[in-house]
Amino acid sequence: MKQICKDNAGKIIIKETSEPVIKEGFVKIKTQYSLISSGTETRSLTEGQGLFKTILKKSSSLGRKNADASPLGYCAVGEVLEIGSDVLEVGIGDKVVCSGFGYAVHAETVMAPKNLVCCVPEGLELEASFTAIGSVALHAIRRCQVQLGETILVIGLGLTGQLVAQLLRLSGCKVIGIDRNEHKLKVAKDTGIDVTHLGKNGFKKTVLDFTKQNGVDGAIYCADIYESDQFEEVASVVRDKGRIITIGHVKTLIPTAVLFRKEIDLMSCRSFGPGRFDSNYEEKGIDYPIGYVRWTEKRNMEEIVDLIKRQKLLIKPLITEIMHFTKAKEAYKLLTGKRRPIAIVLKY
Repeated sequence: MKQICKDNAGKIIIKETSEPVIKEGFVKIKTQYSLISSGTETRSLTEGQGLFKTILKKSSSLGRKNADASPLGYCAVGEVLEIGSDVLEVGIGDKVVCSGFGYAVHAETVMAPKNLVCCVPEGLELEASFTAIGSVALHAIRRCQVQLGETILVIGLGLTGQLVAQLLRLSGCKVIGIDRNEHKLKVAKDTGIDVTHLGKNGFKKTVLDFTKQNGVDGAIYCADIYESDQFEEVASVVRDKGRIITIGHVKTLIPTAVLFRKEIDLMSCRSFGPGRFDSNYEEKGIDYPIGYVRWTEKRNMEEIVDLIKRQKLLIKPLITEIMHFTKAKEAYKLLTGKRRPIAIVLKY
């Protein structure tokens, strides 16, 4: 089968590799669509191999041989080809979405553990490719503990930020979004965001005017931070005892004086939700009882699929391009260029 990888020189390649071999508790899927994570994946092309050491290890355990390349991707949709023993939730021929580094890769055939797979209604395969990143956005909102009527600042309106903004609106929040890209601001406005600001700084007046000088109840970072001045400005517009949530990897100097004075909670967001990085949950299929952990990775995924099905979460406005997977080099070139589209879906 063909698979999209990054070679040791950091270049995108499409290579022939062995198909994954079905194993207990796993689901083998013929891919129909996969979504390029415009943040995580494009960042991996310029940063080191650290993130992909785990992916290579998982790929090896699934029967693939890619010692000279790193698999890319973690959001895929397709049709079930085989199921391992102990898989009862899906059957052969079902349409499903799967997530996870080293599992839902950009390949013609993928294999994922049952706790990272959920069913997709017929006809929603394209939109369902956003399920994994939607789960990241949903988990961030749960970490923020938002309440009806609150005002939340979203920093960065790329793929994750757009989904965060929509989910906040569905939760009954007012949303202020900032970004340096006018097109992304327009898309956010078209999907219901309340106020936008163009530029990475200078948003203090916009925020305070909208909140009647009270400041926002919370802020969610959906972009990498490399300058401490932006973080300081964000902290300055968060109200007393407010929250700041970071998604992904953040590199910044933390303005501890501001956080201390306002008693602001600073929290990170660990990917798709509870179960992430727990091998018993992700690889062995041991679920958490719903009475103890209401929203696991899989239950977050199922909720995103349901929101898409009920047309509450709008996906099509976020799709900039649908490209055949053999055009992967061109797709990644677009994402790392000046244009920076919101989302590119690969079709198989």
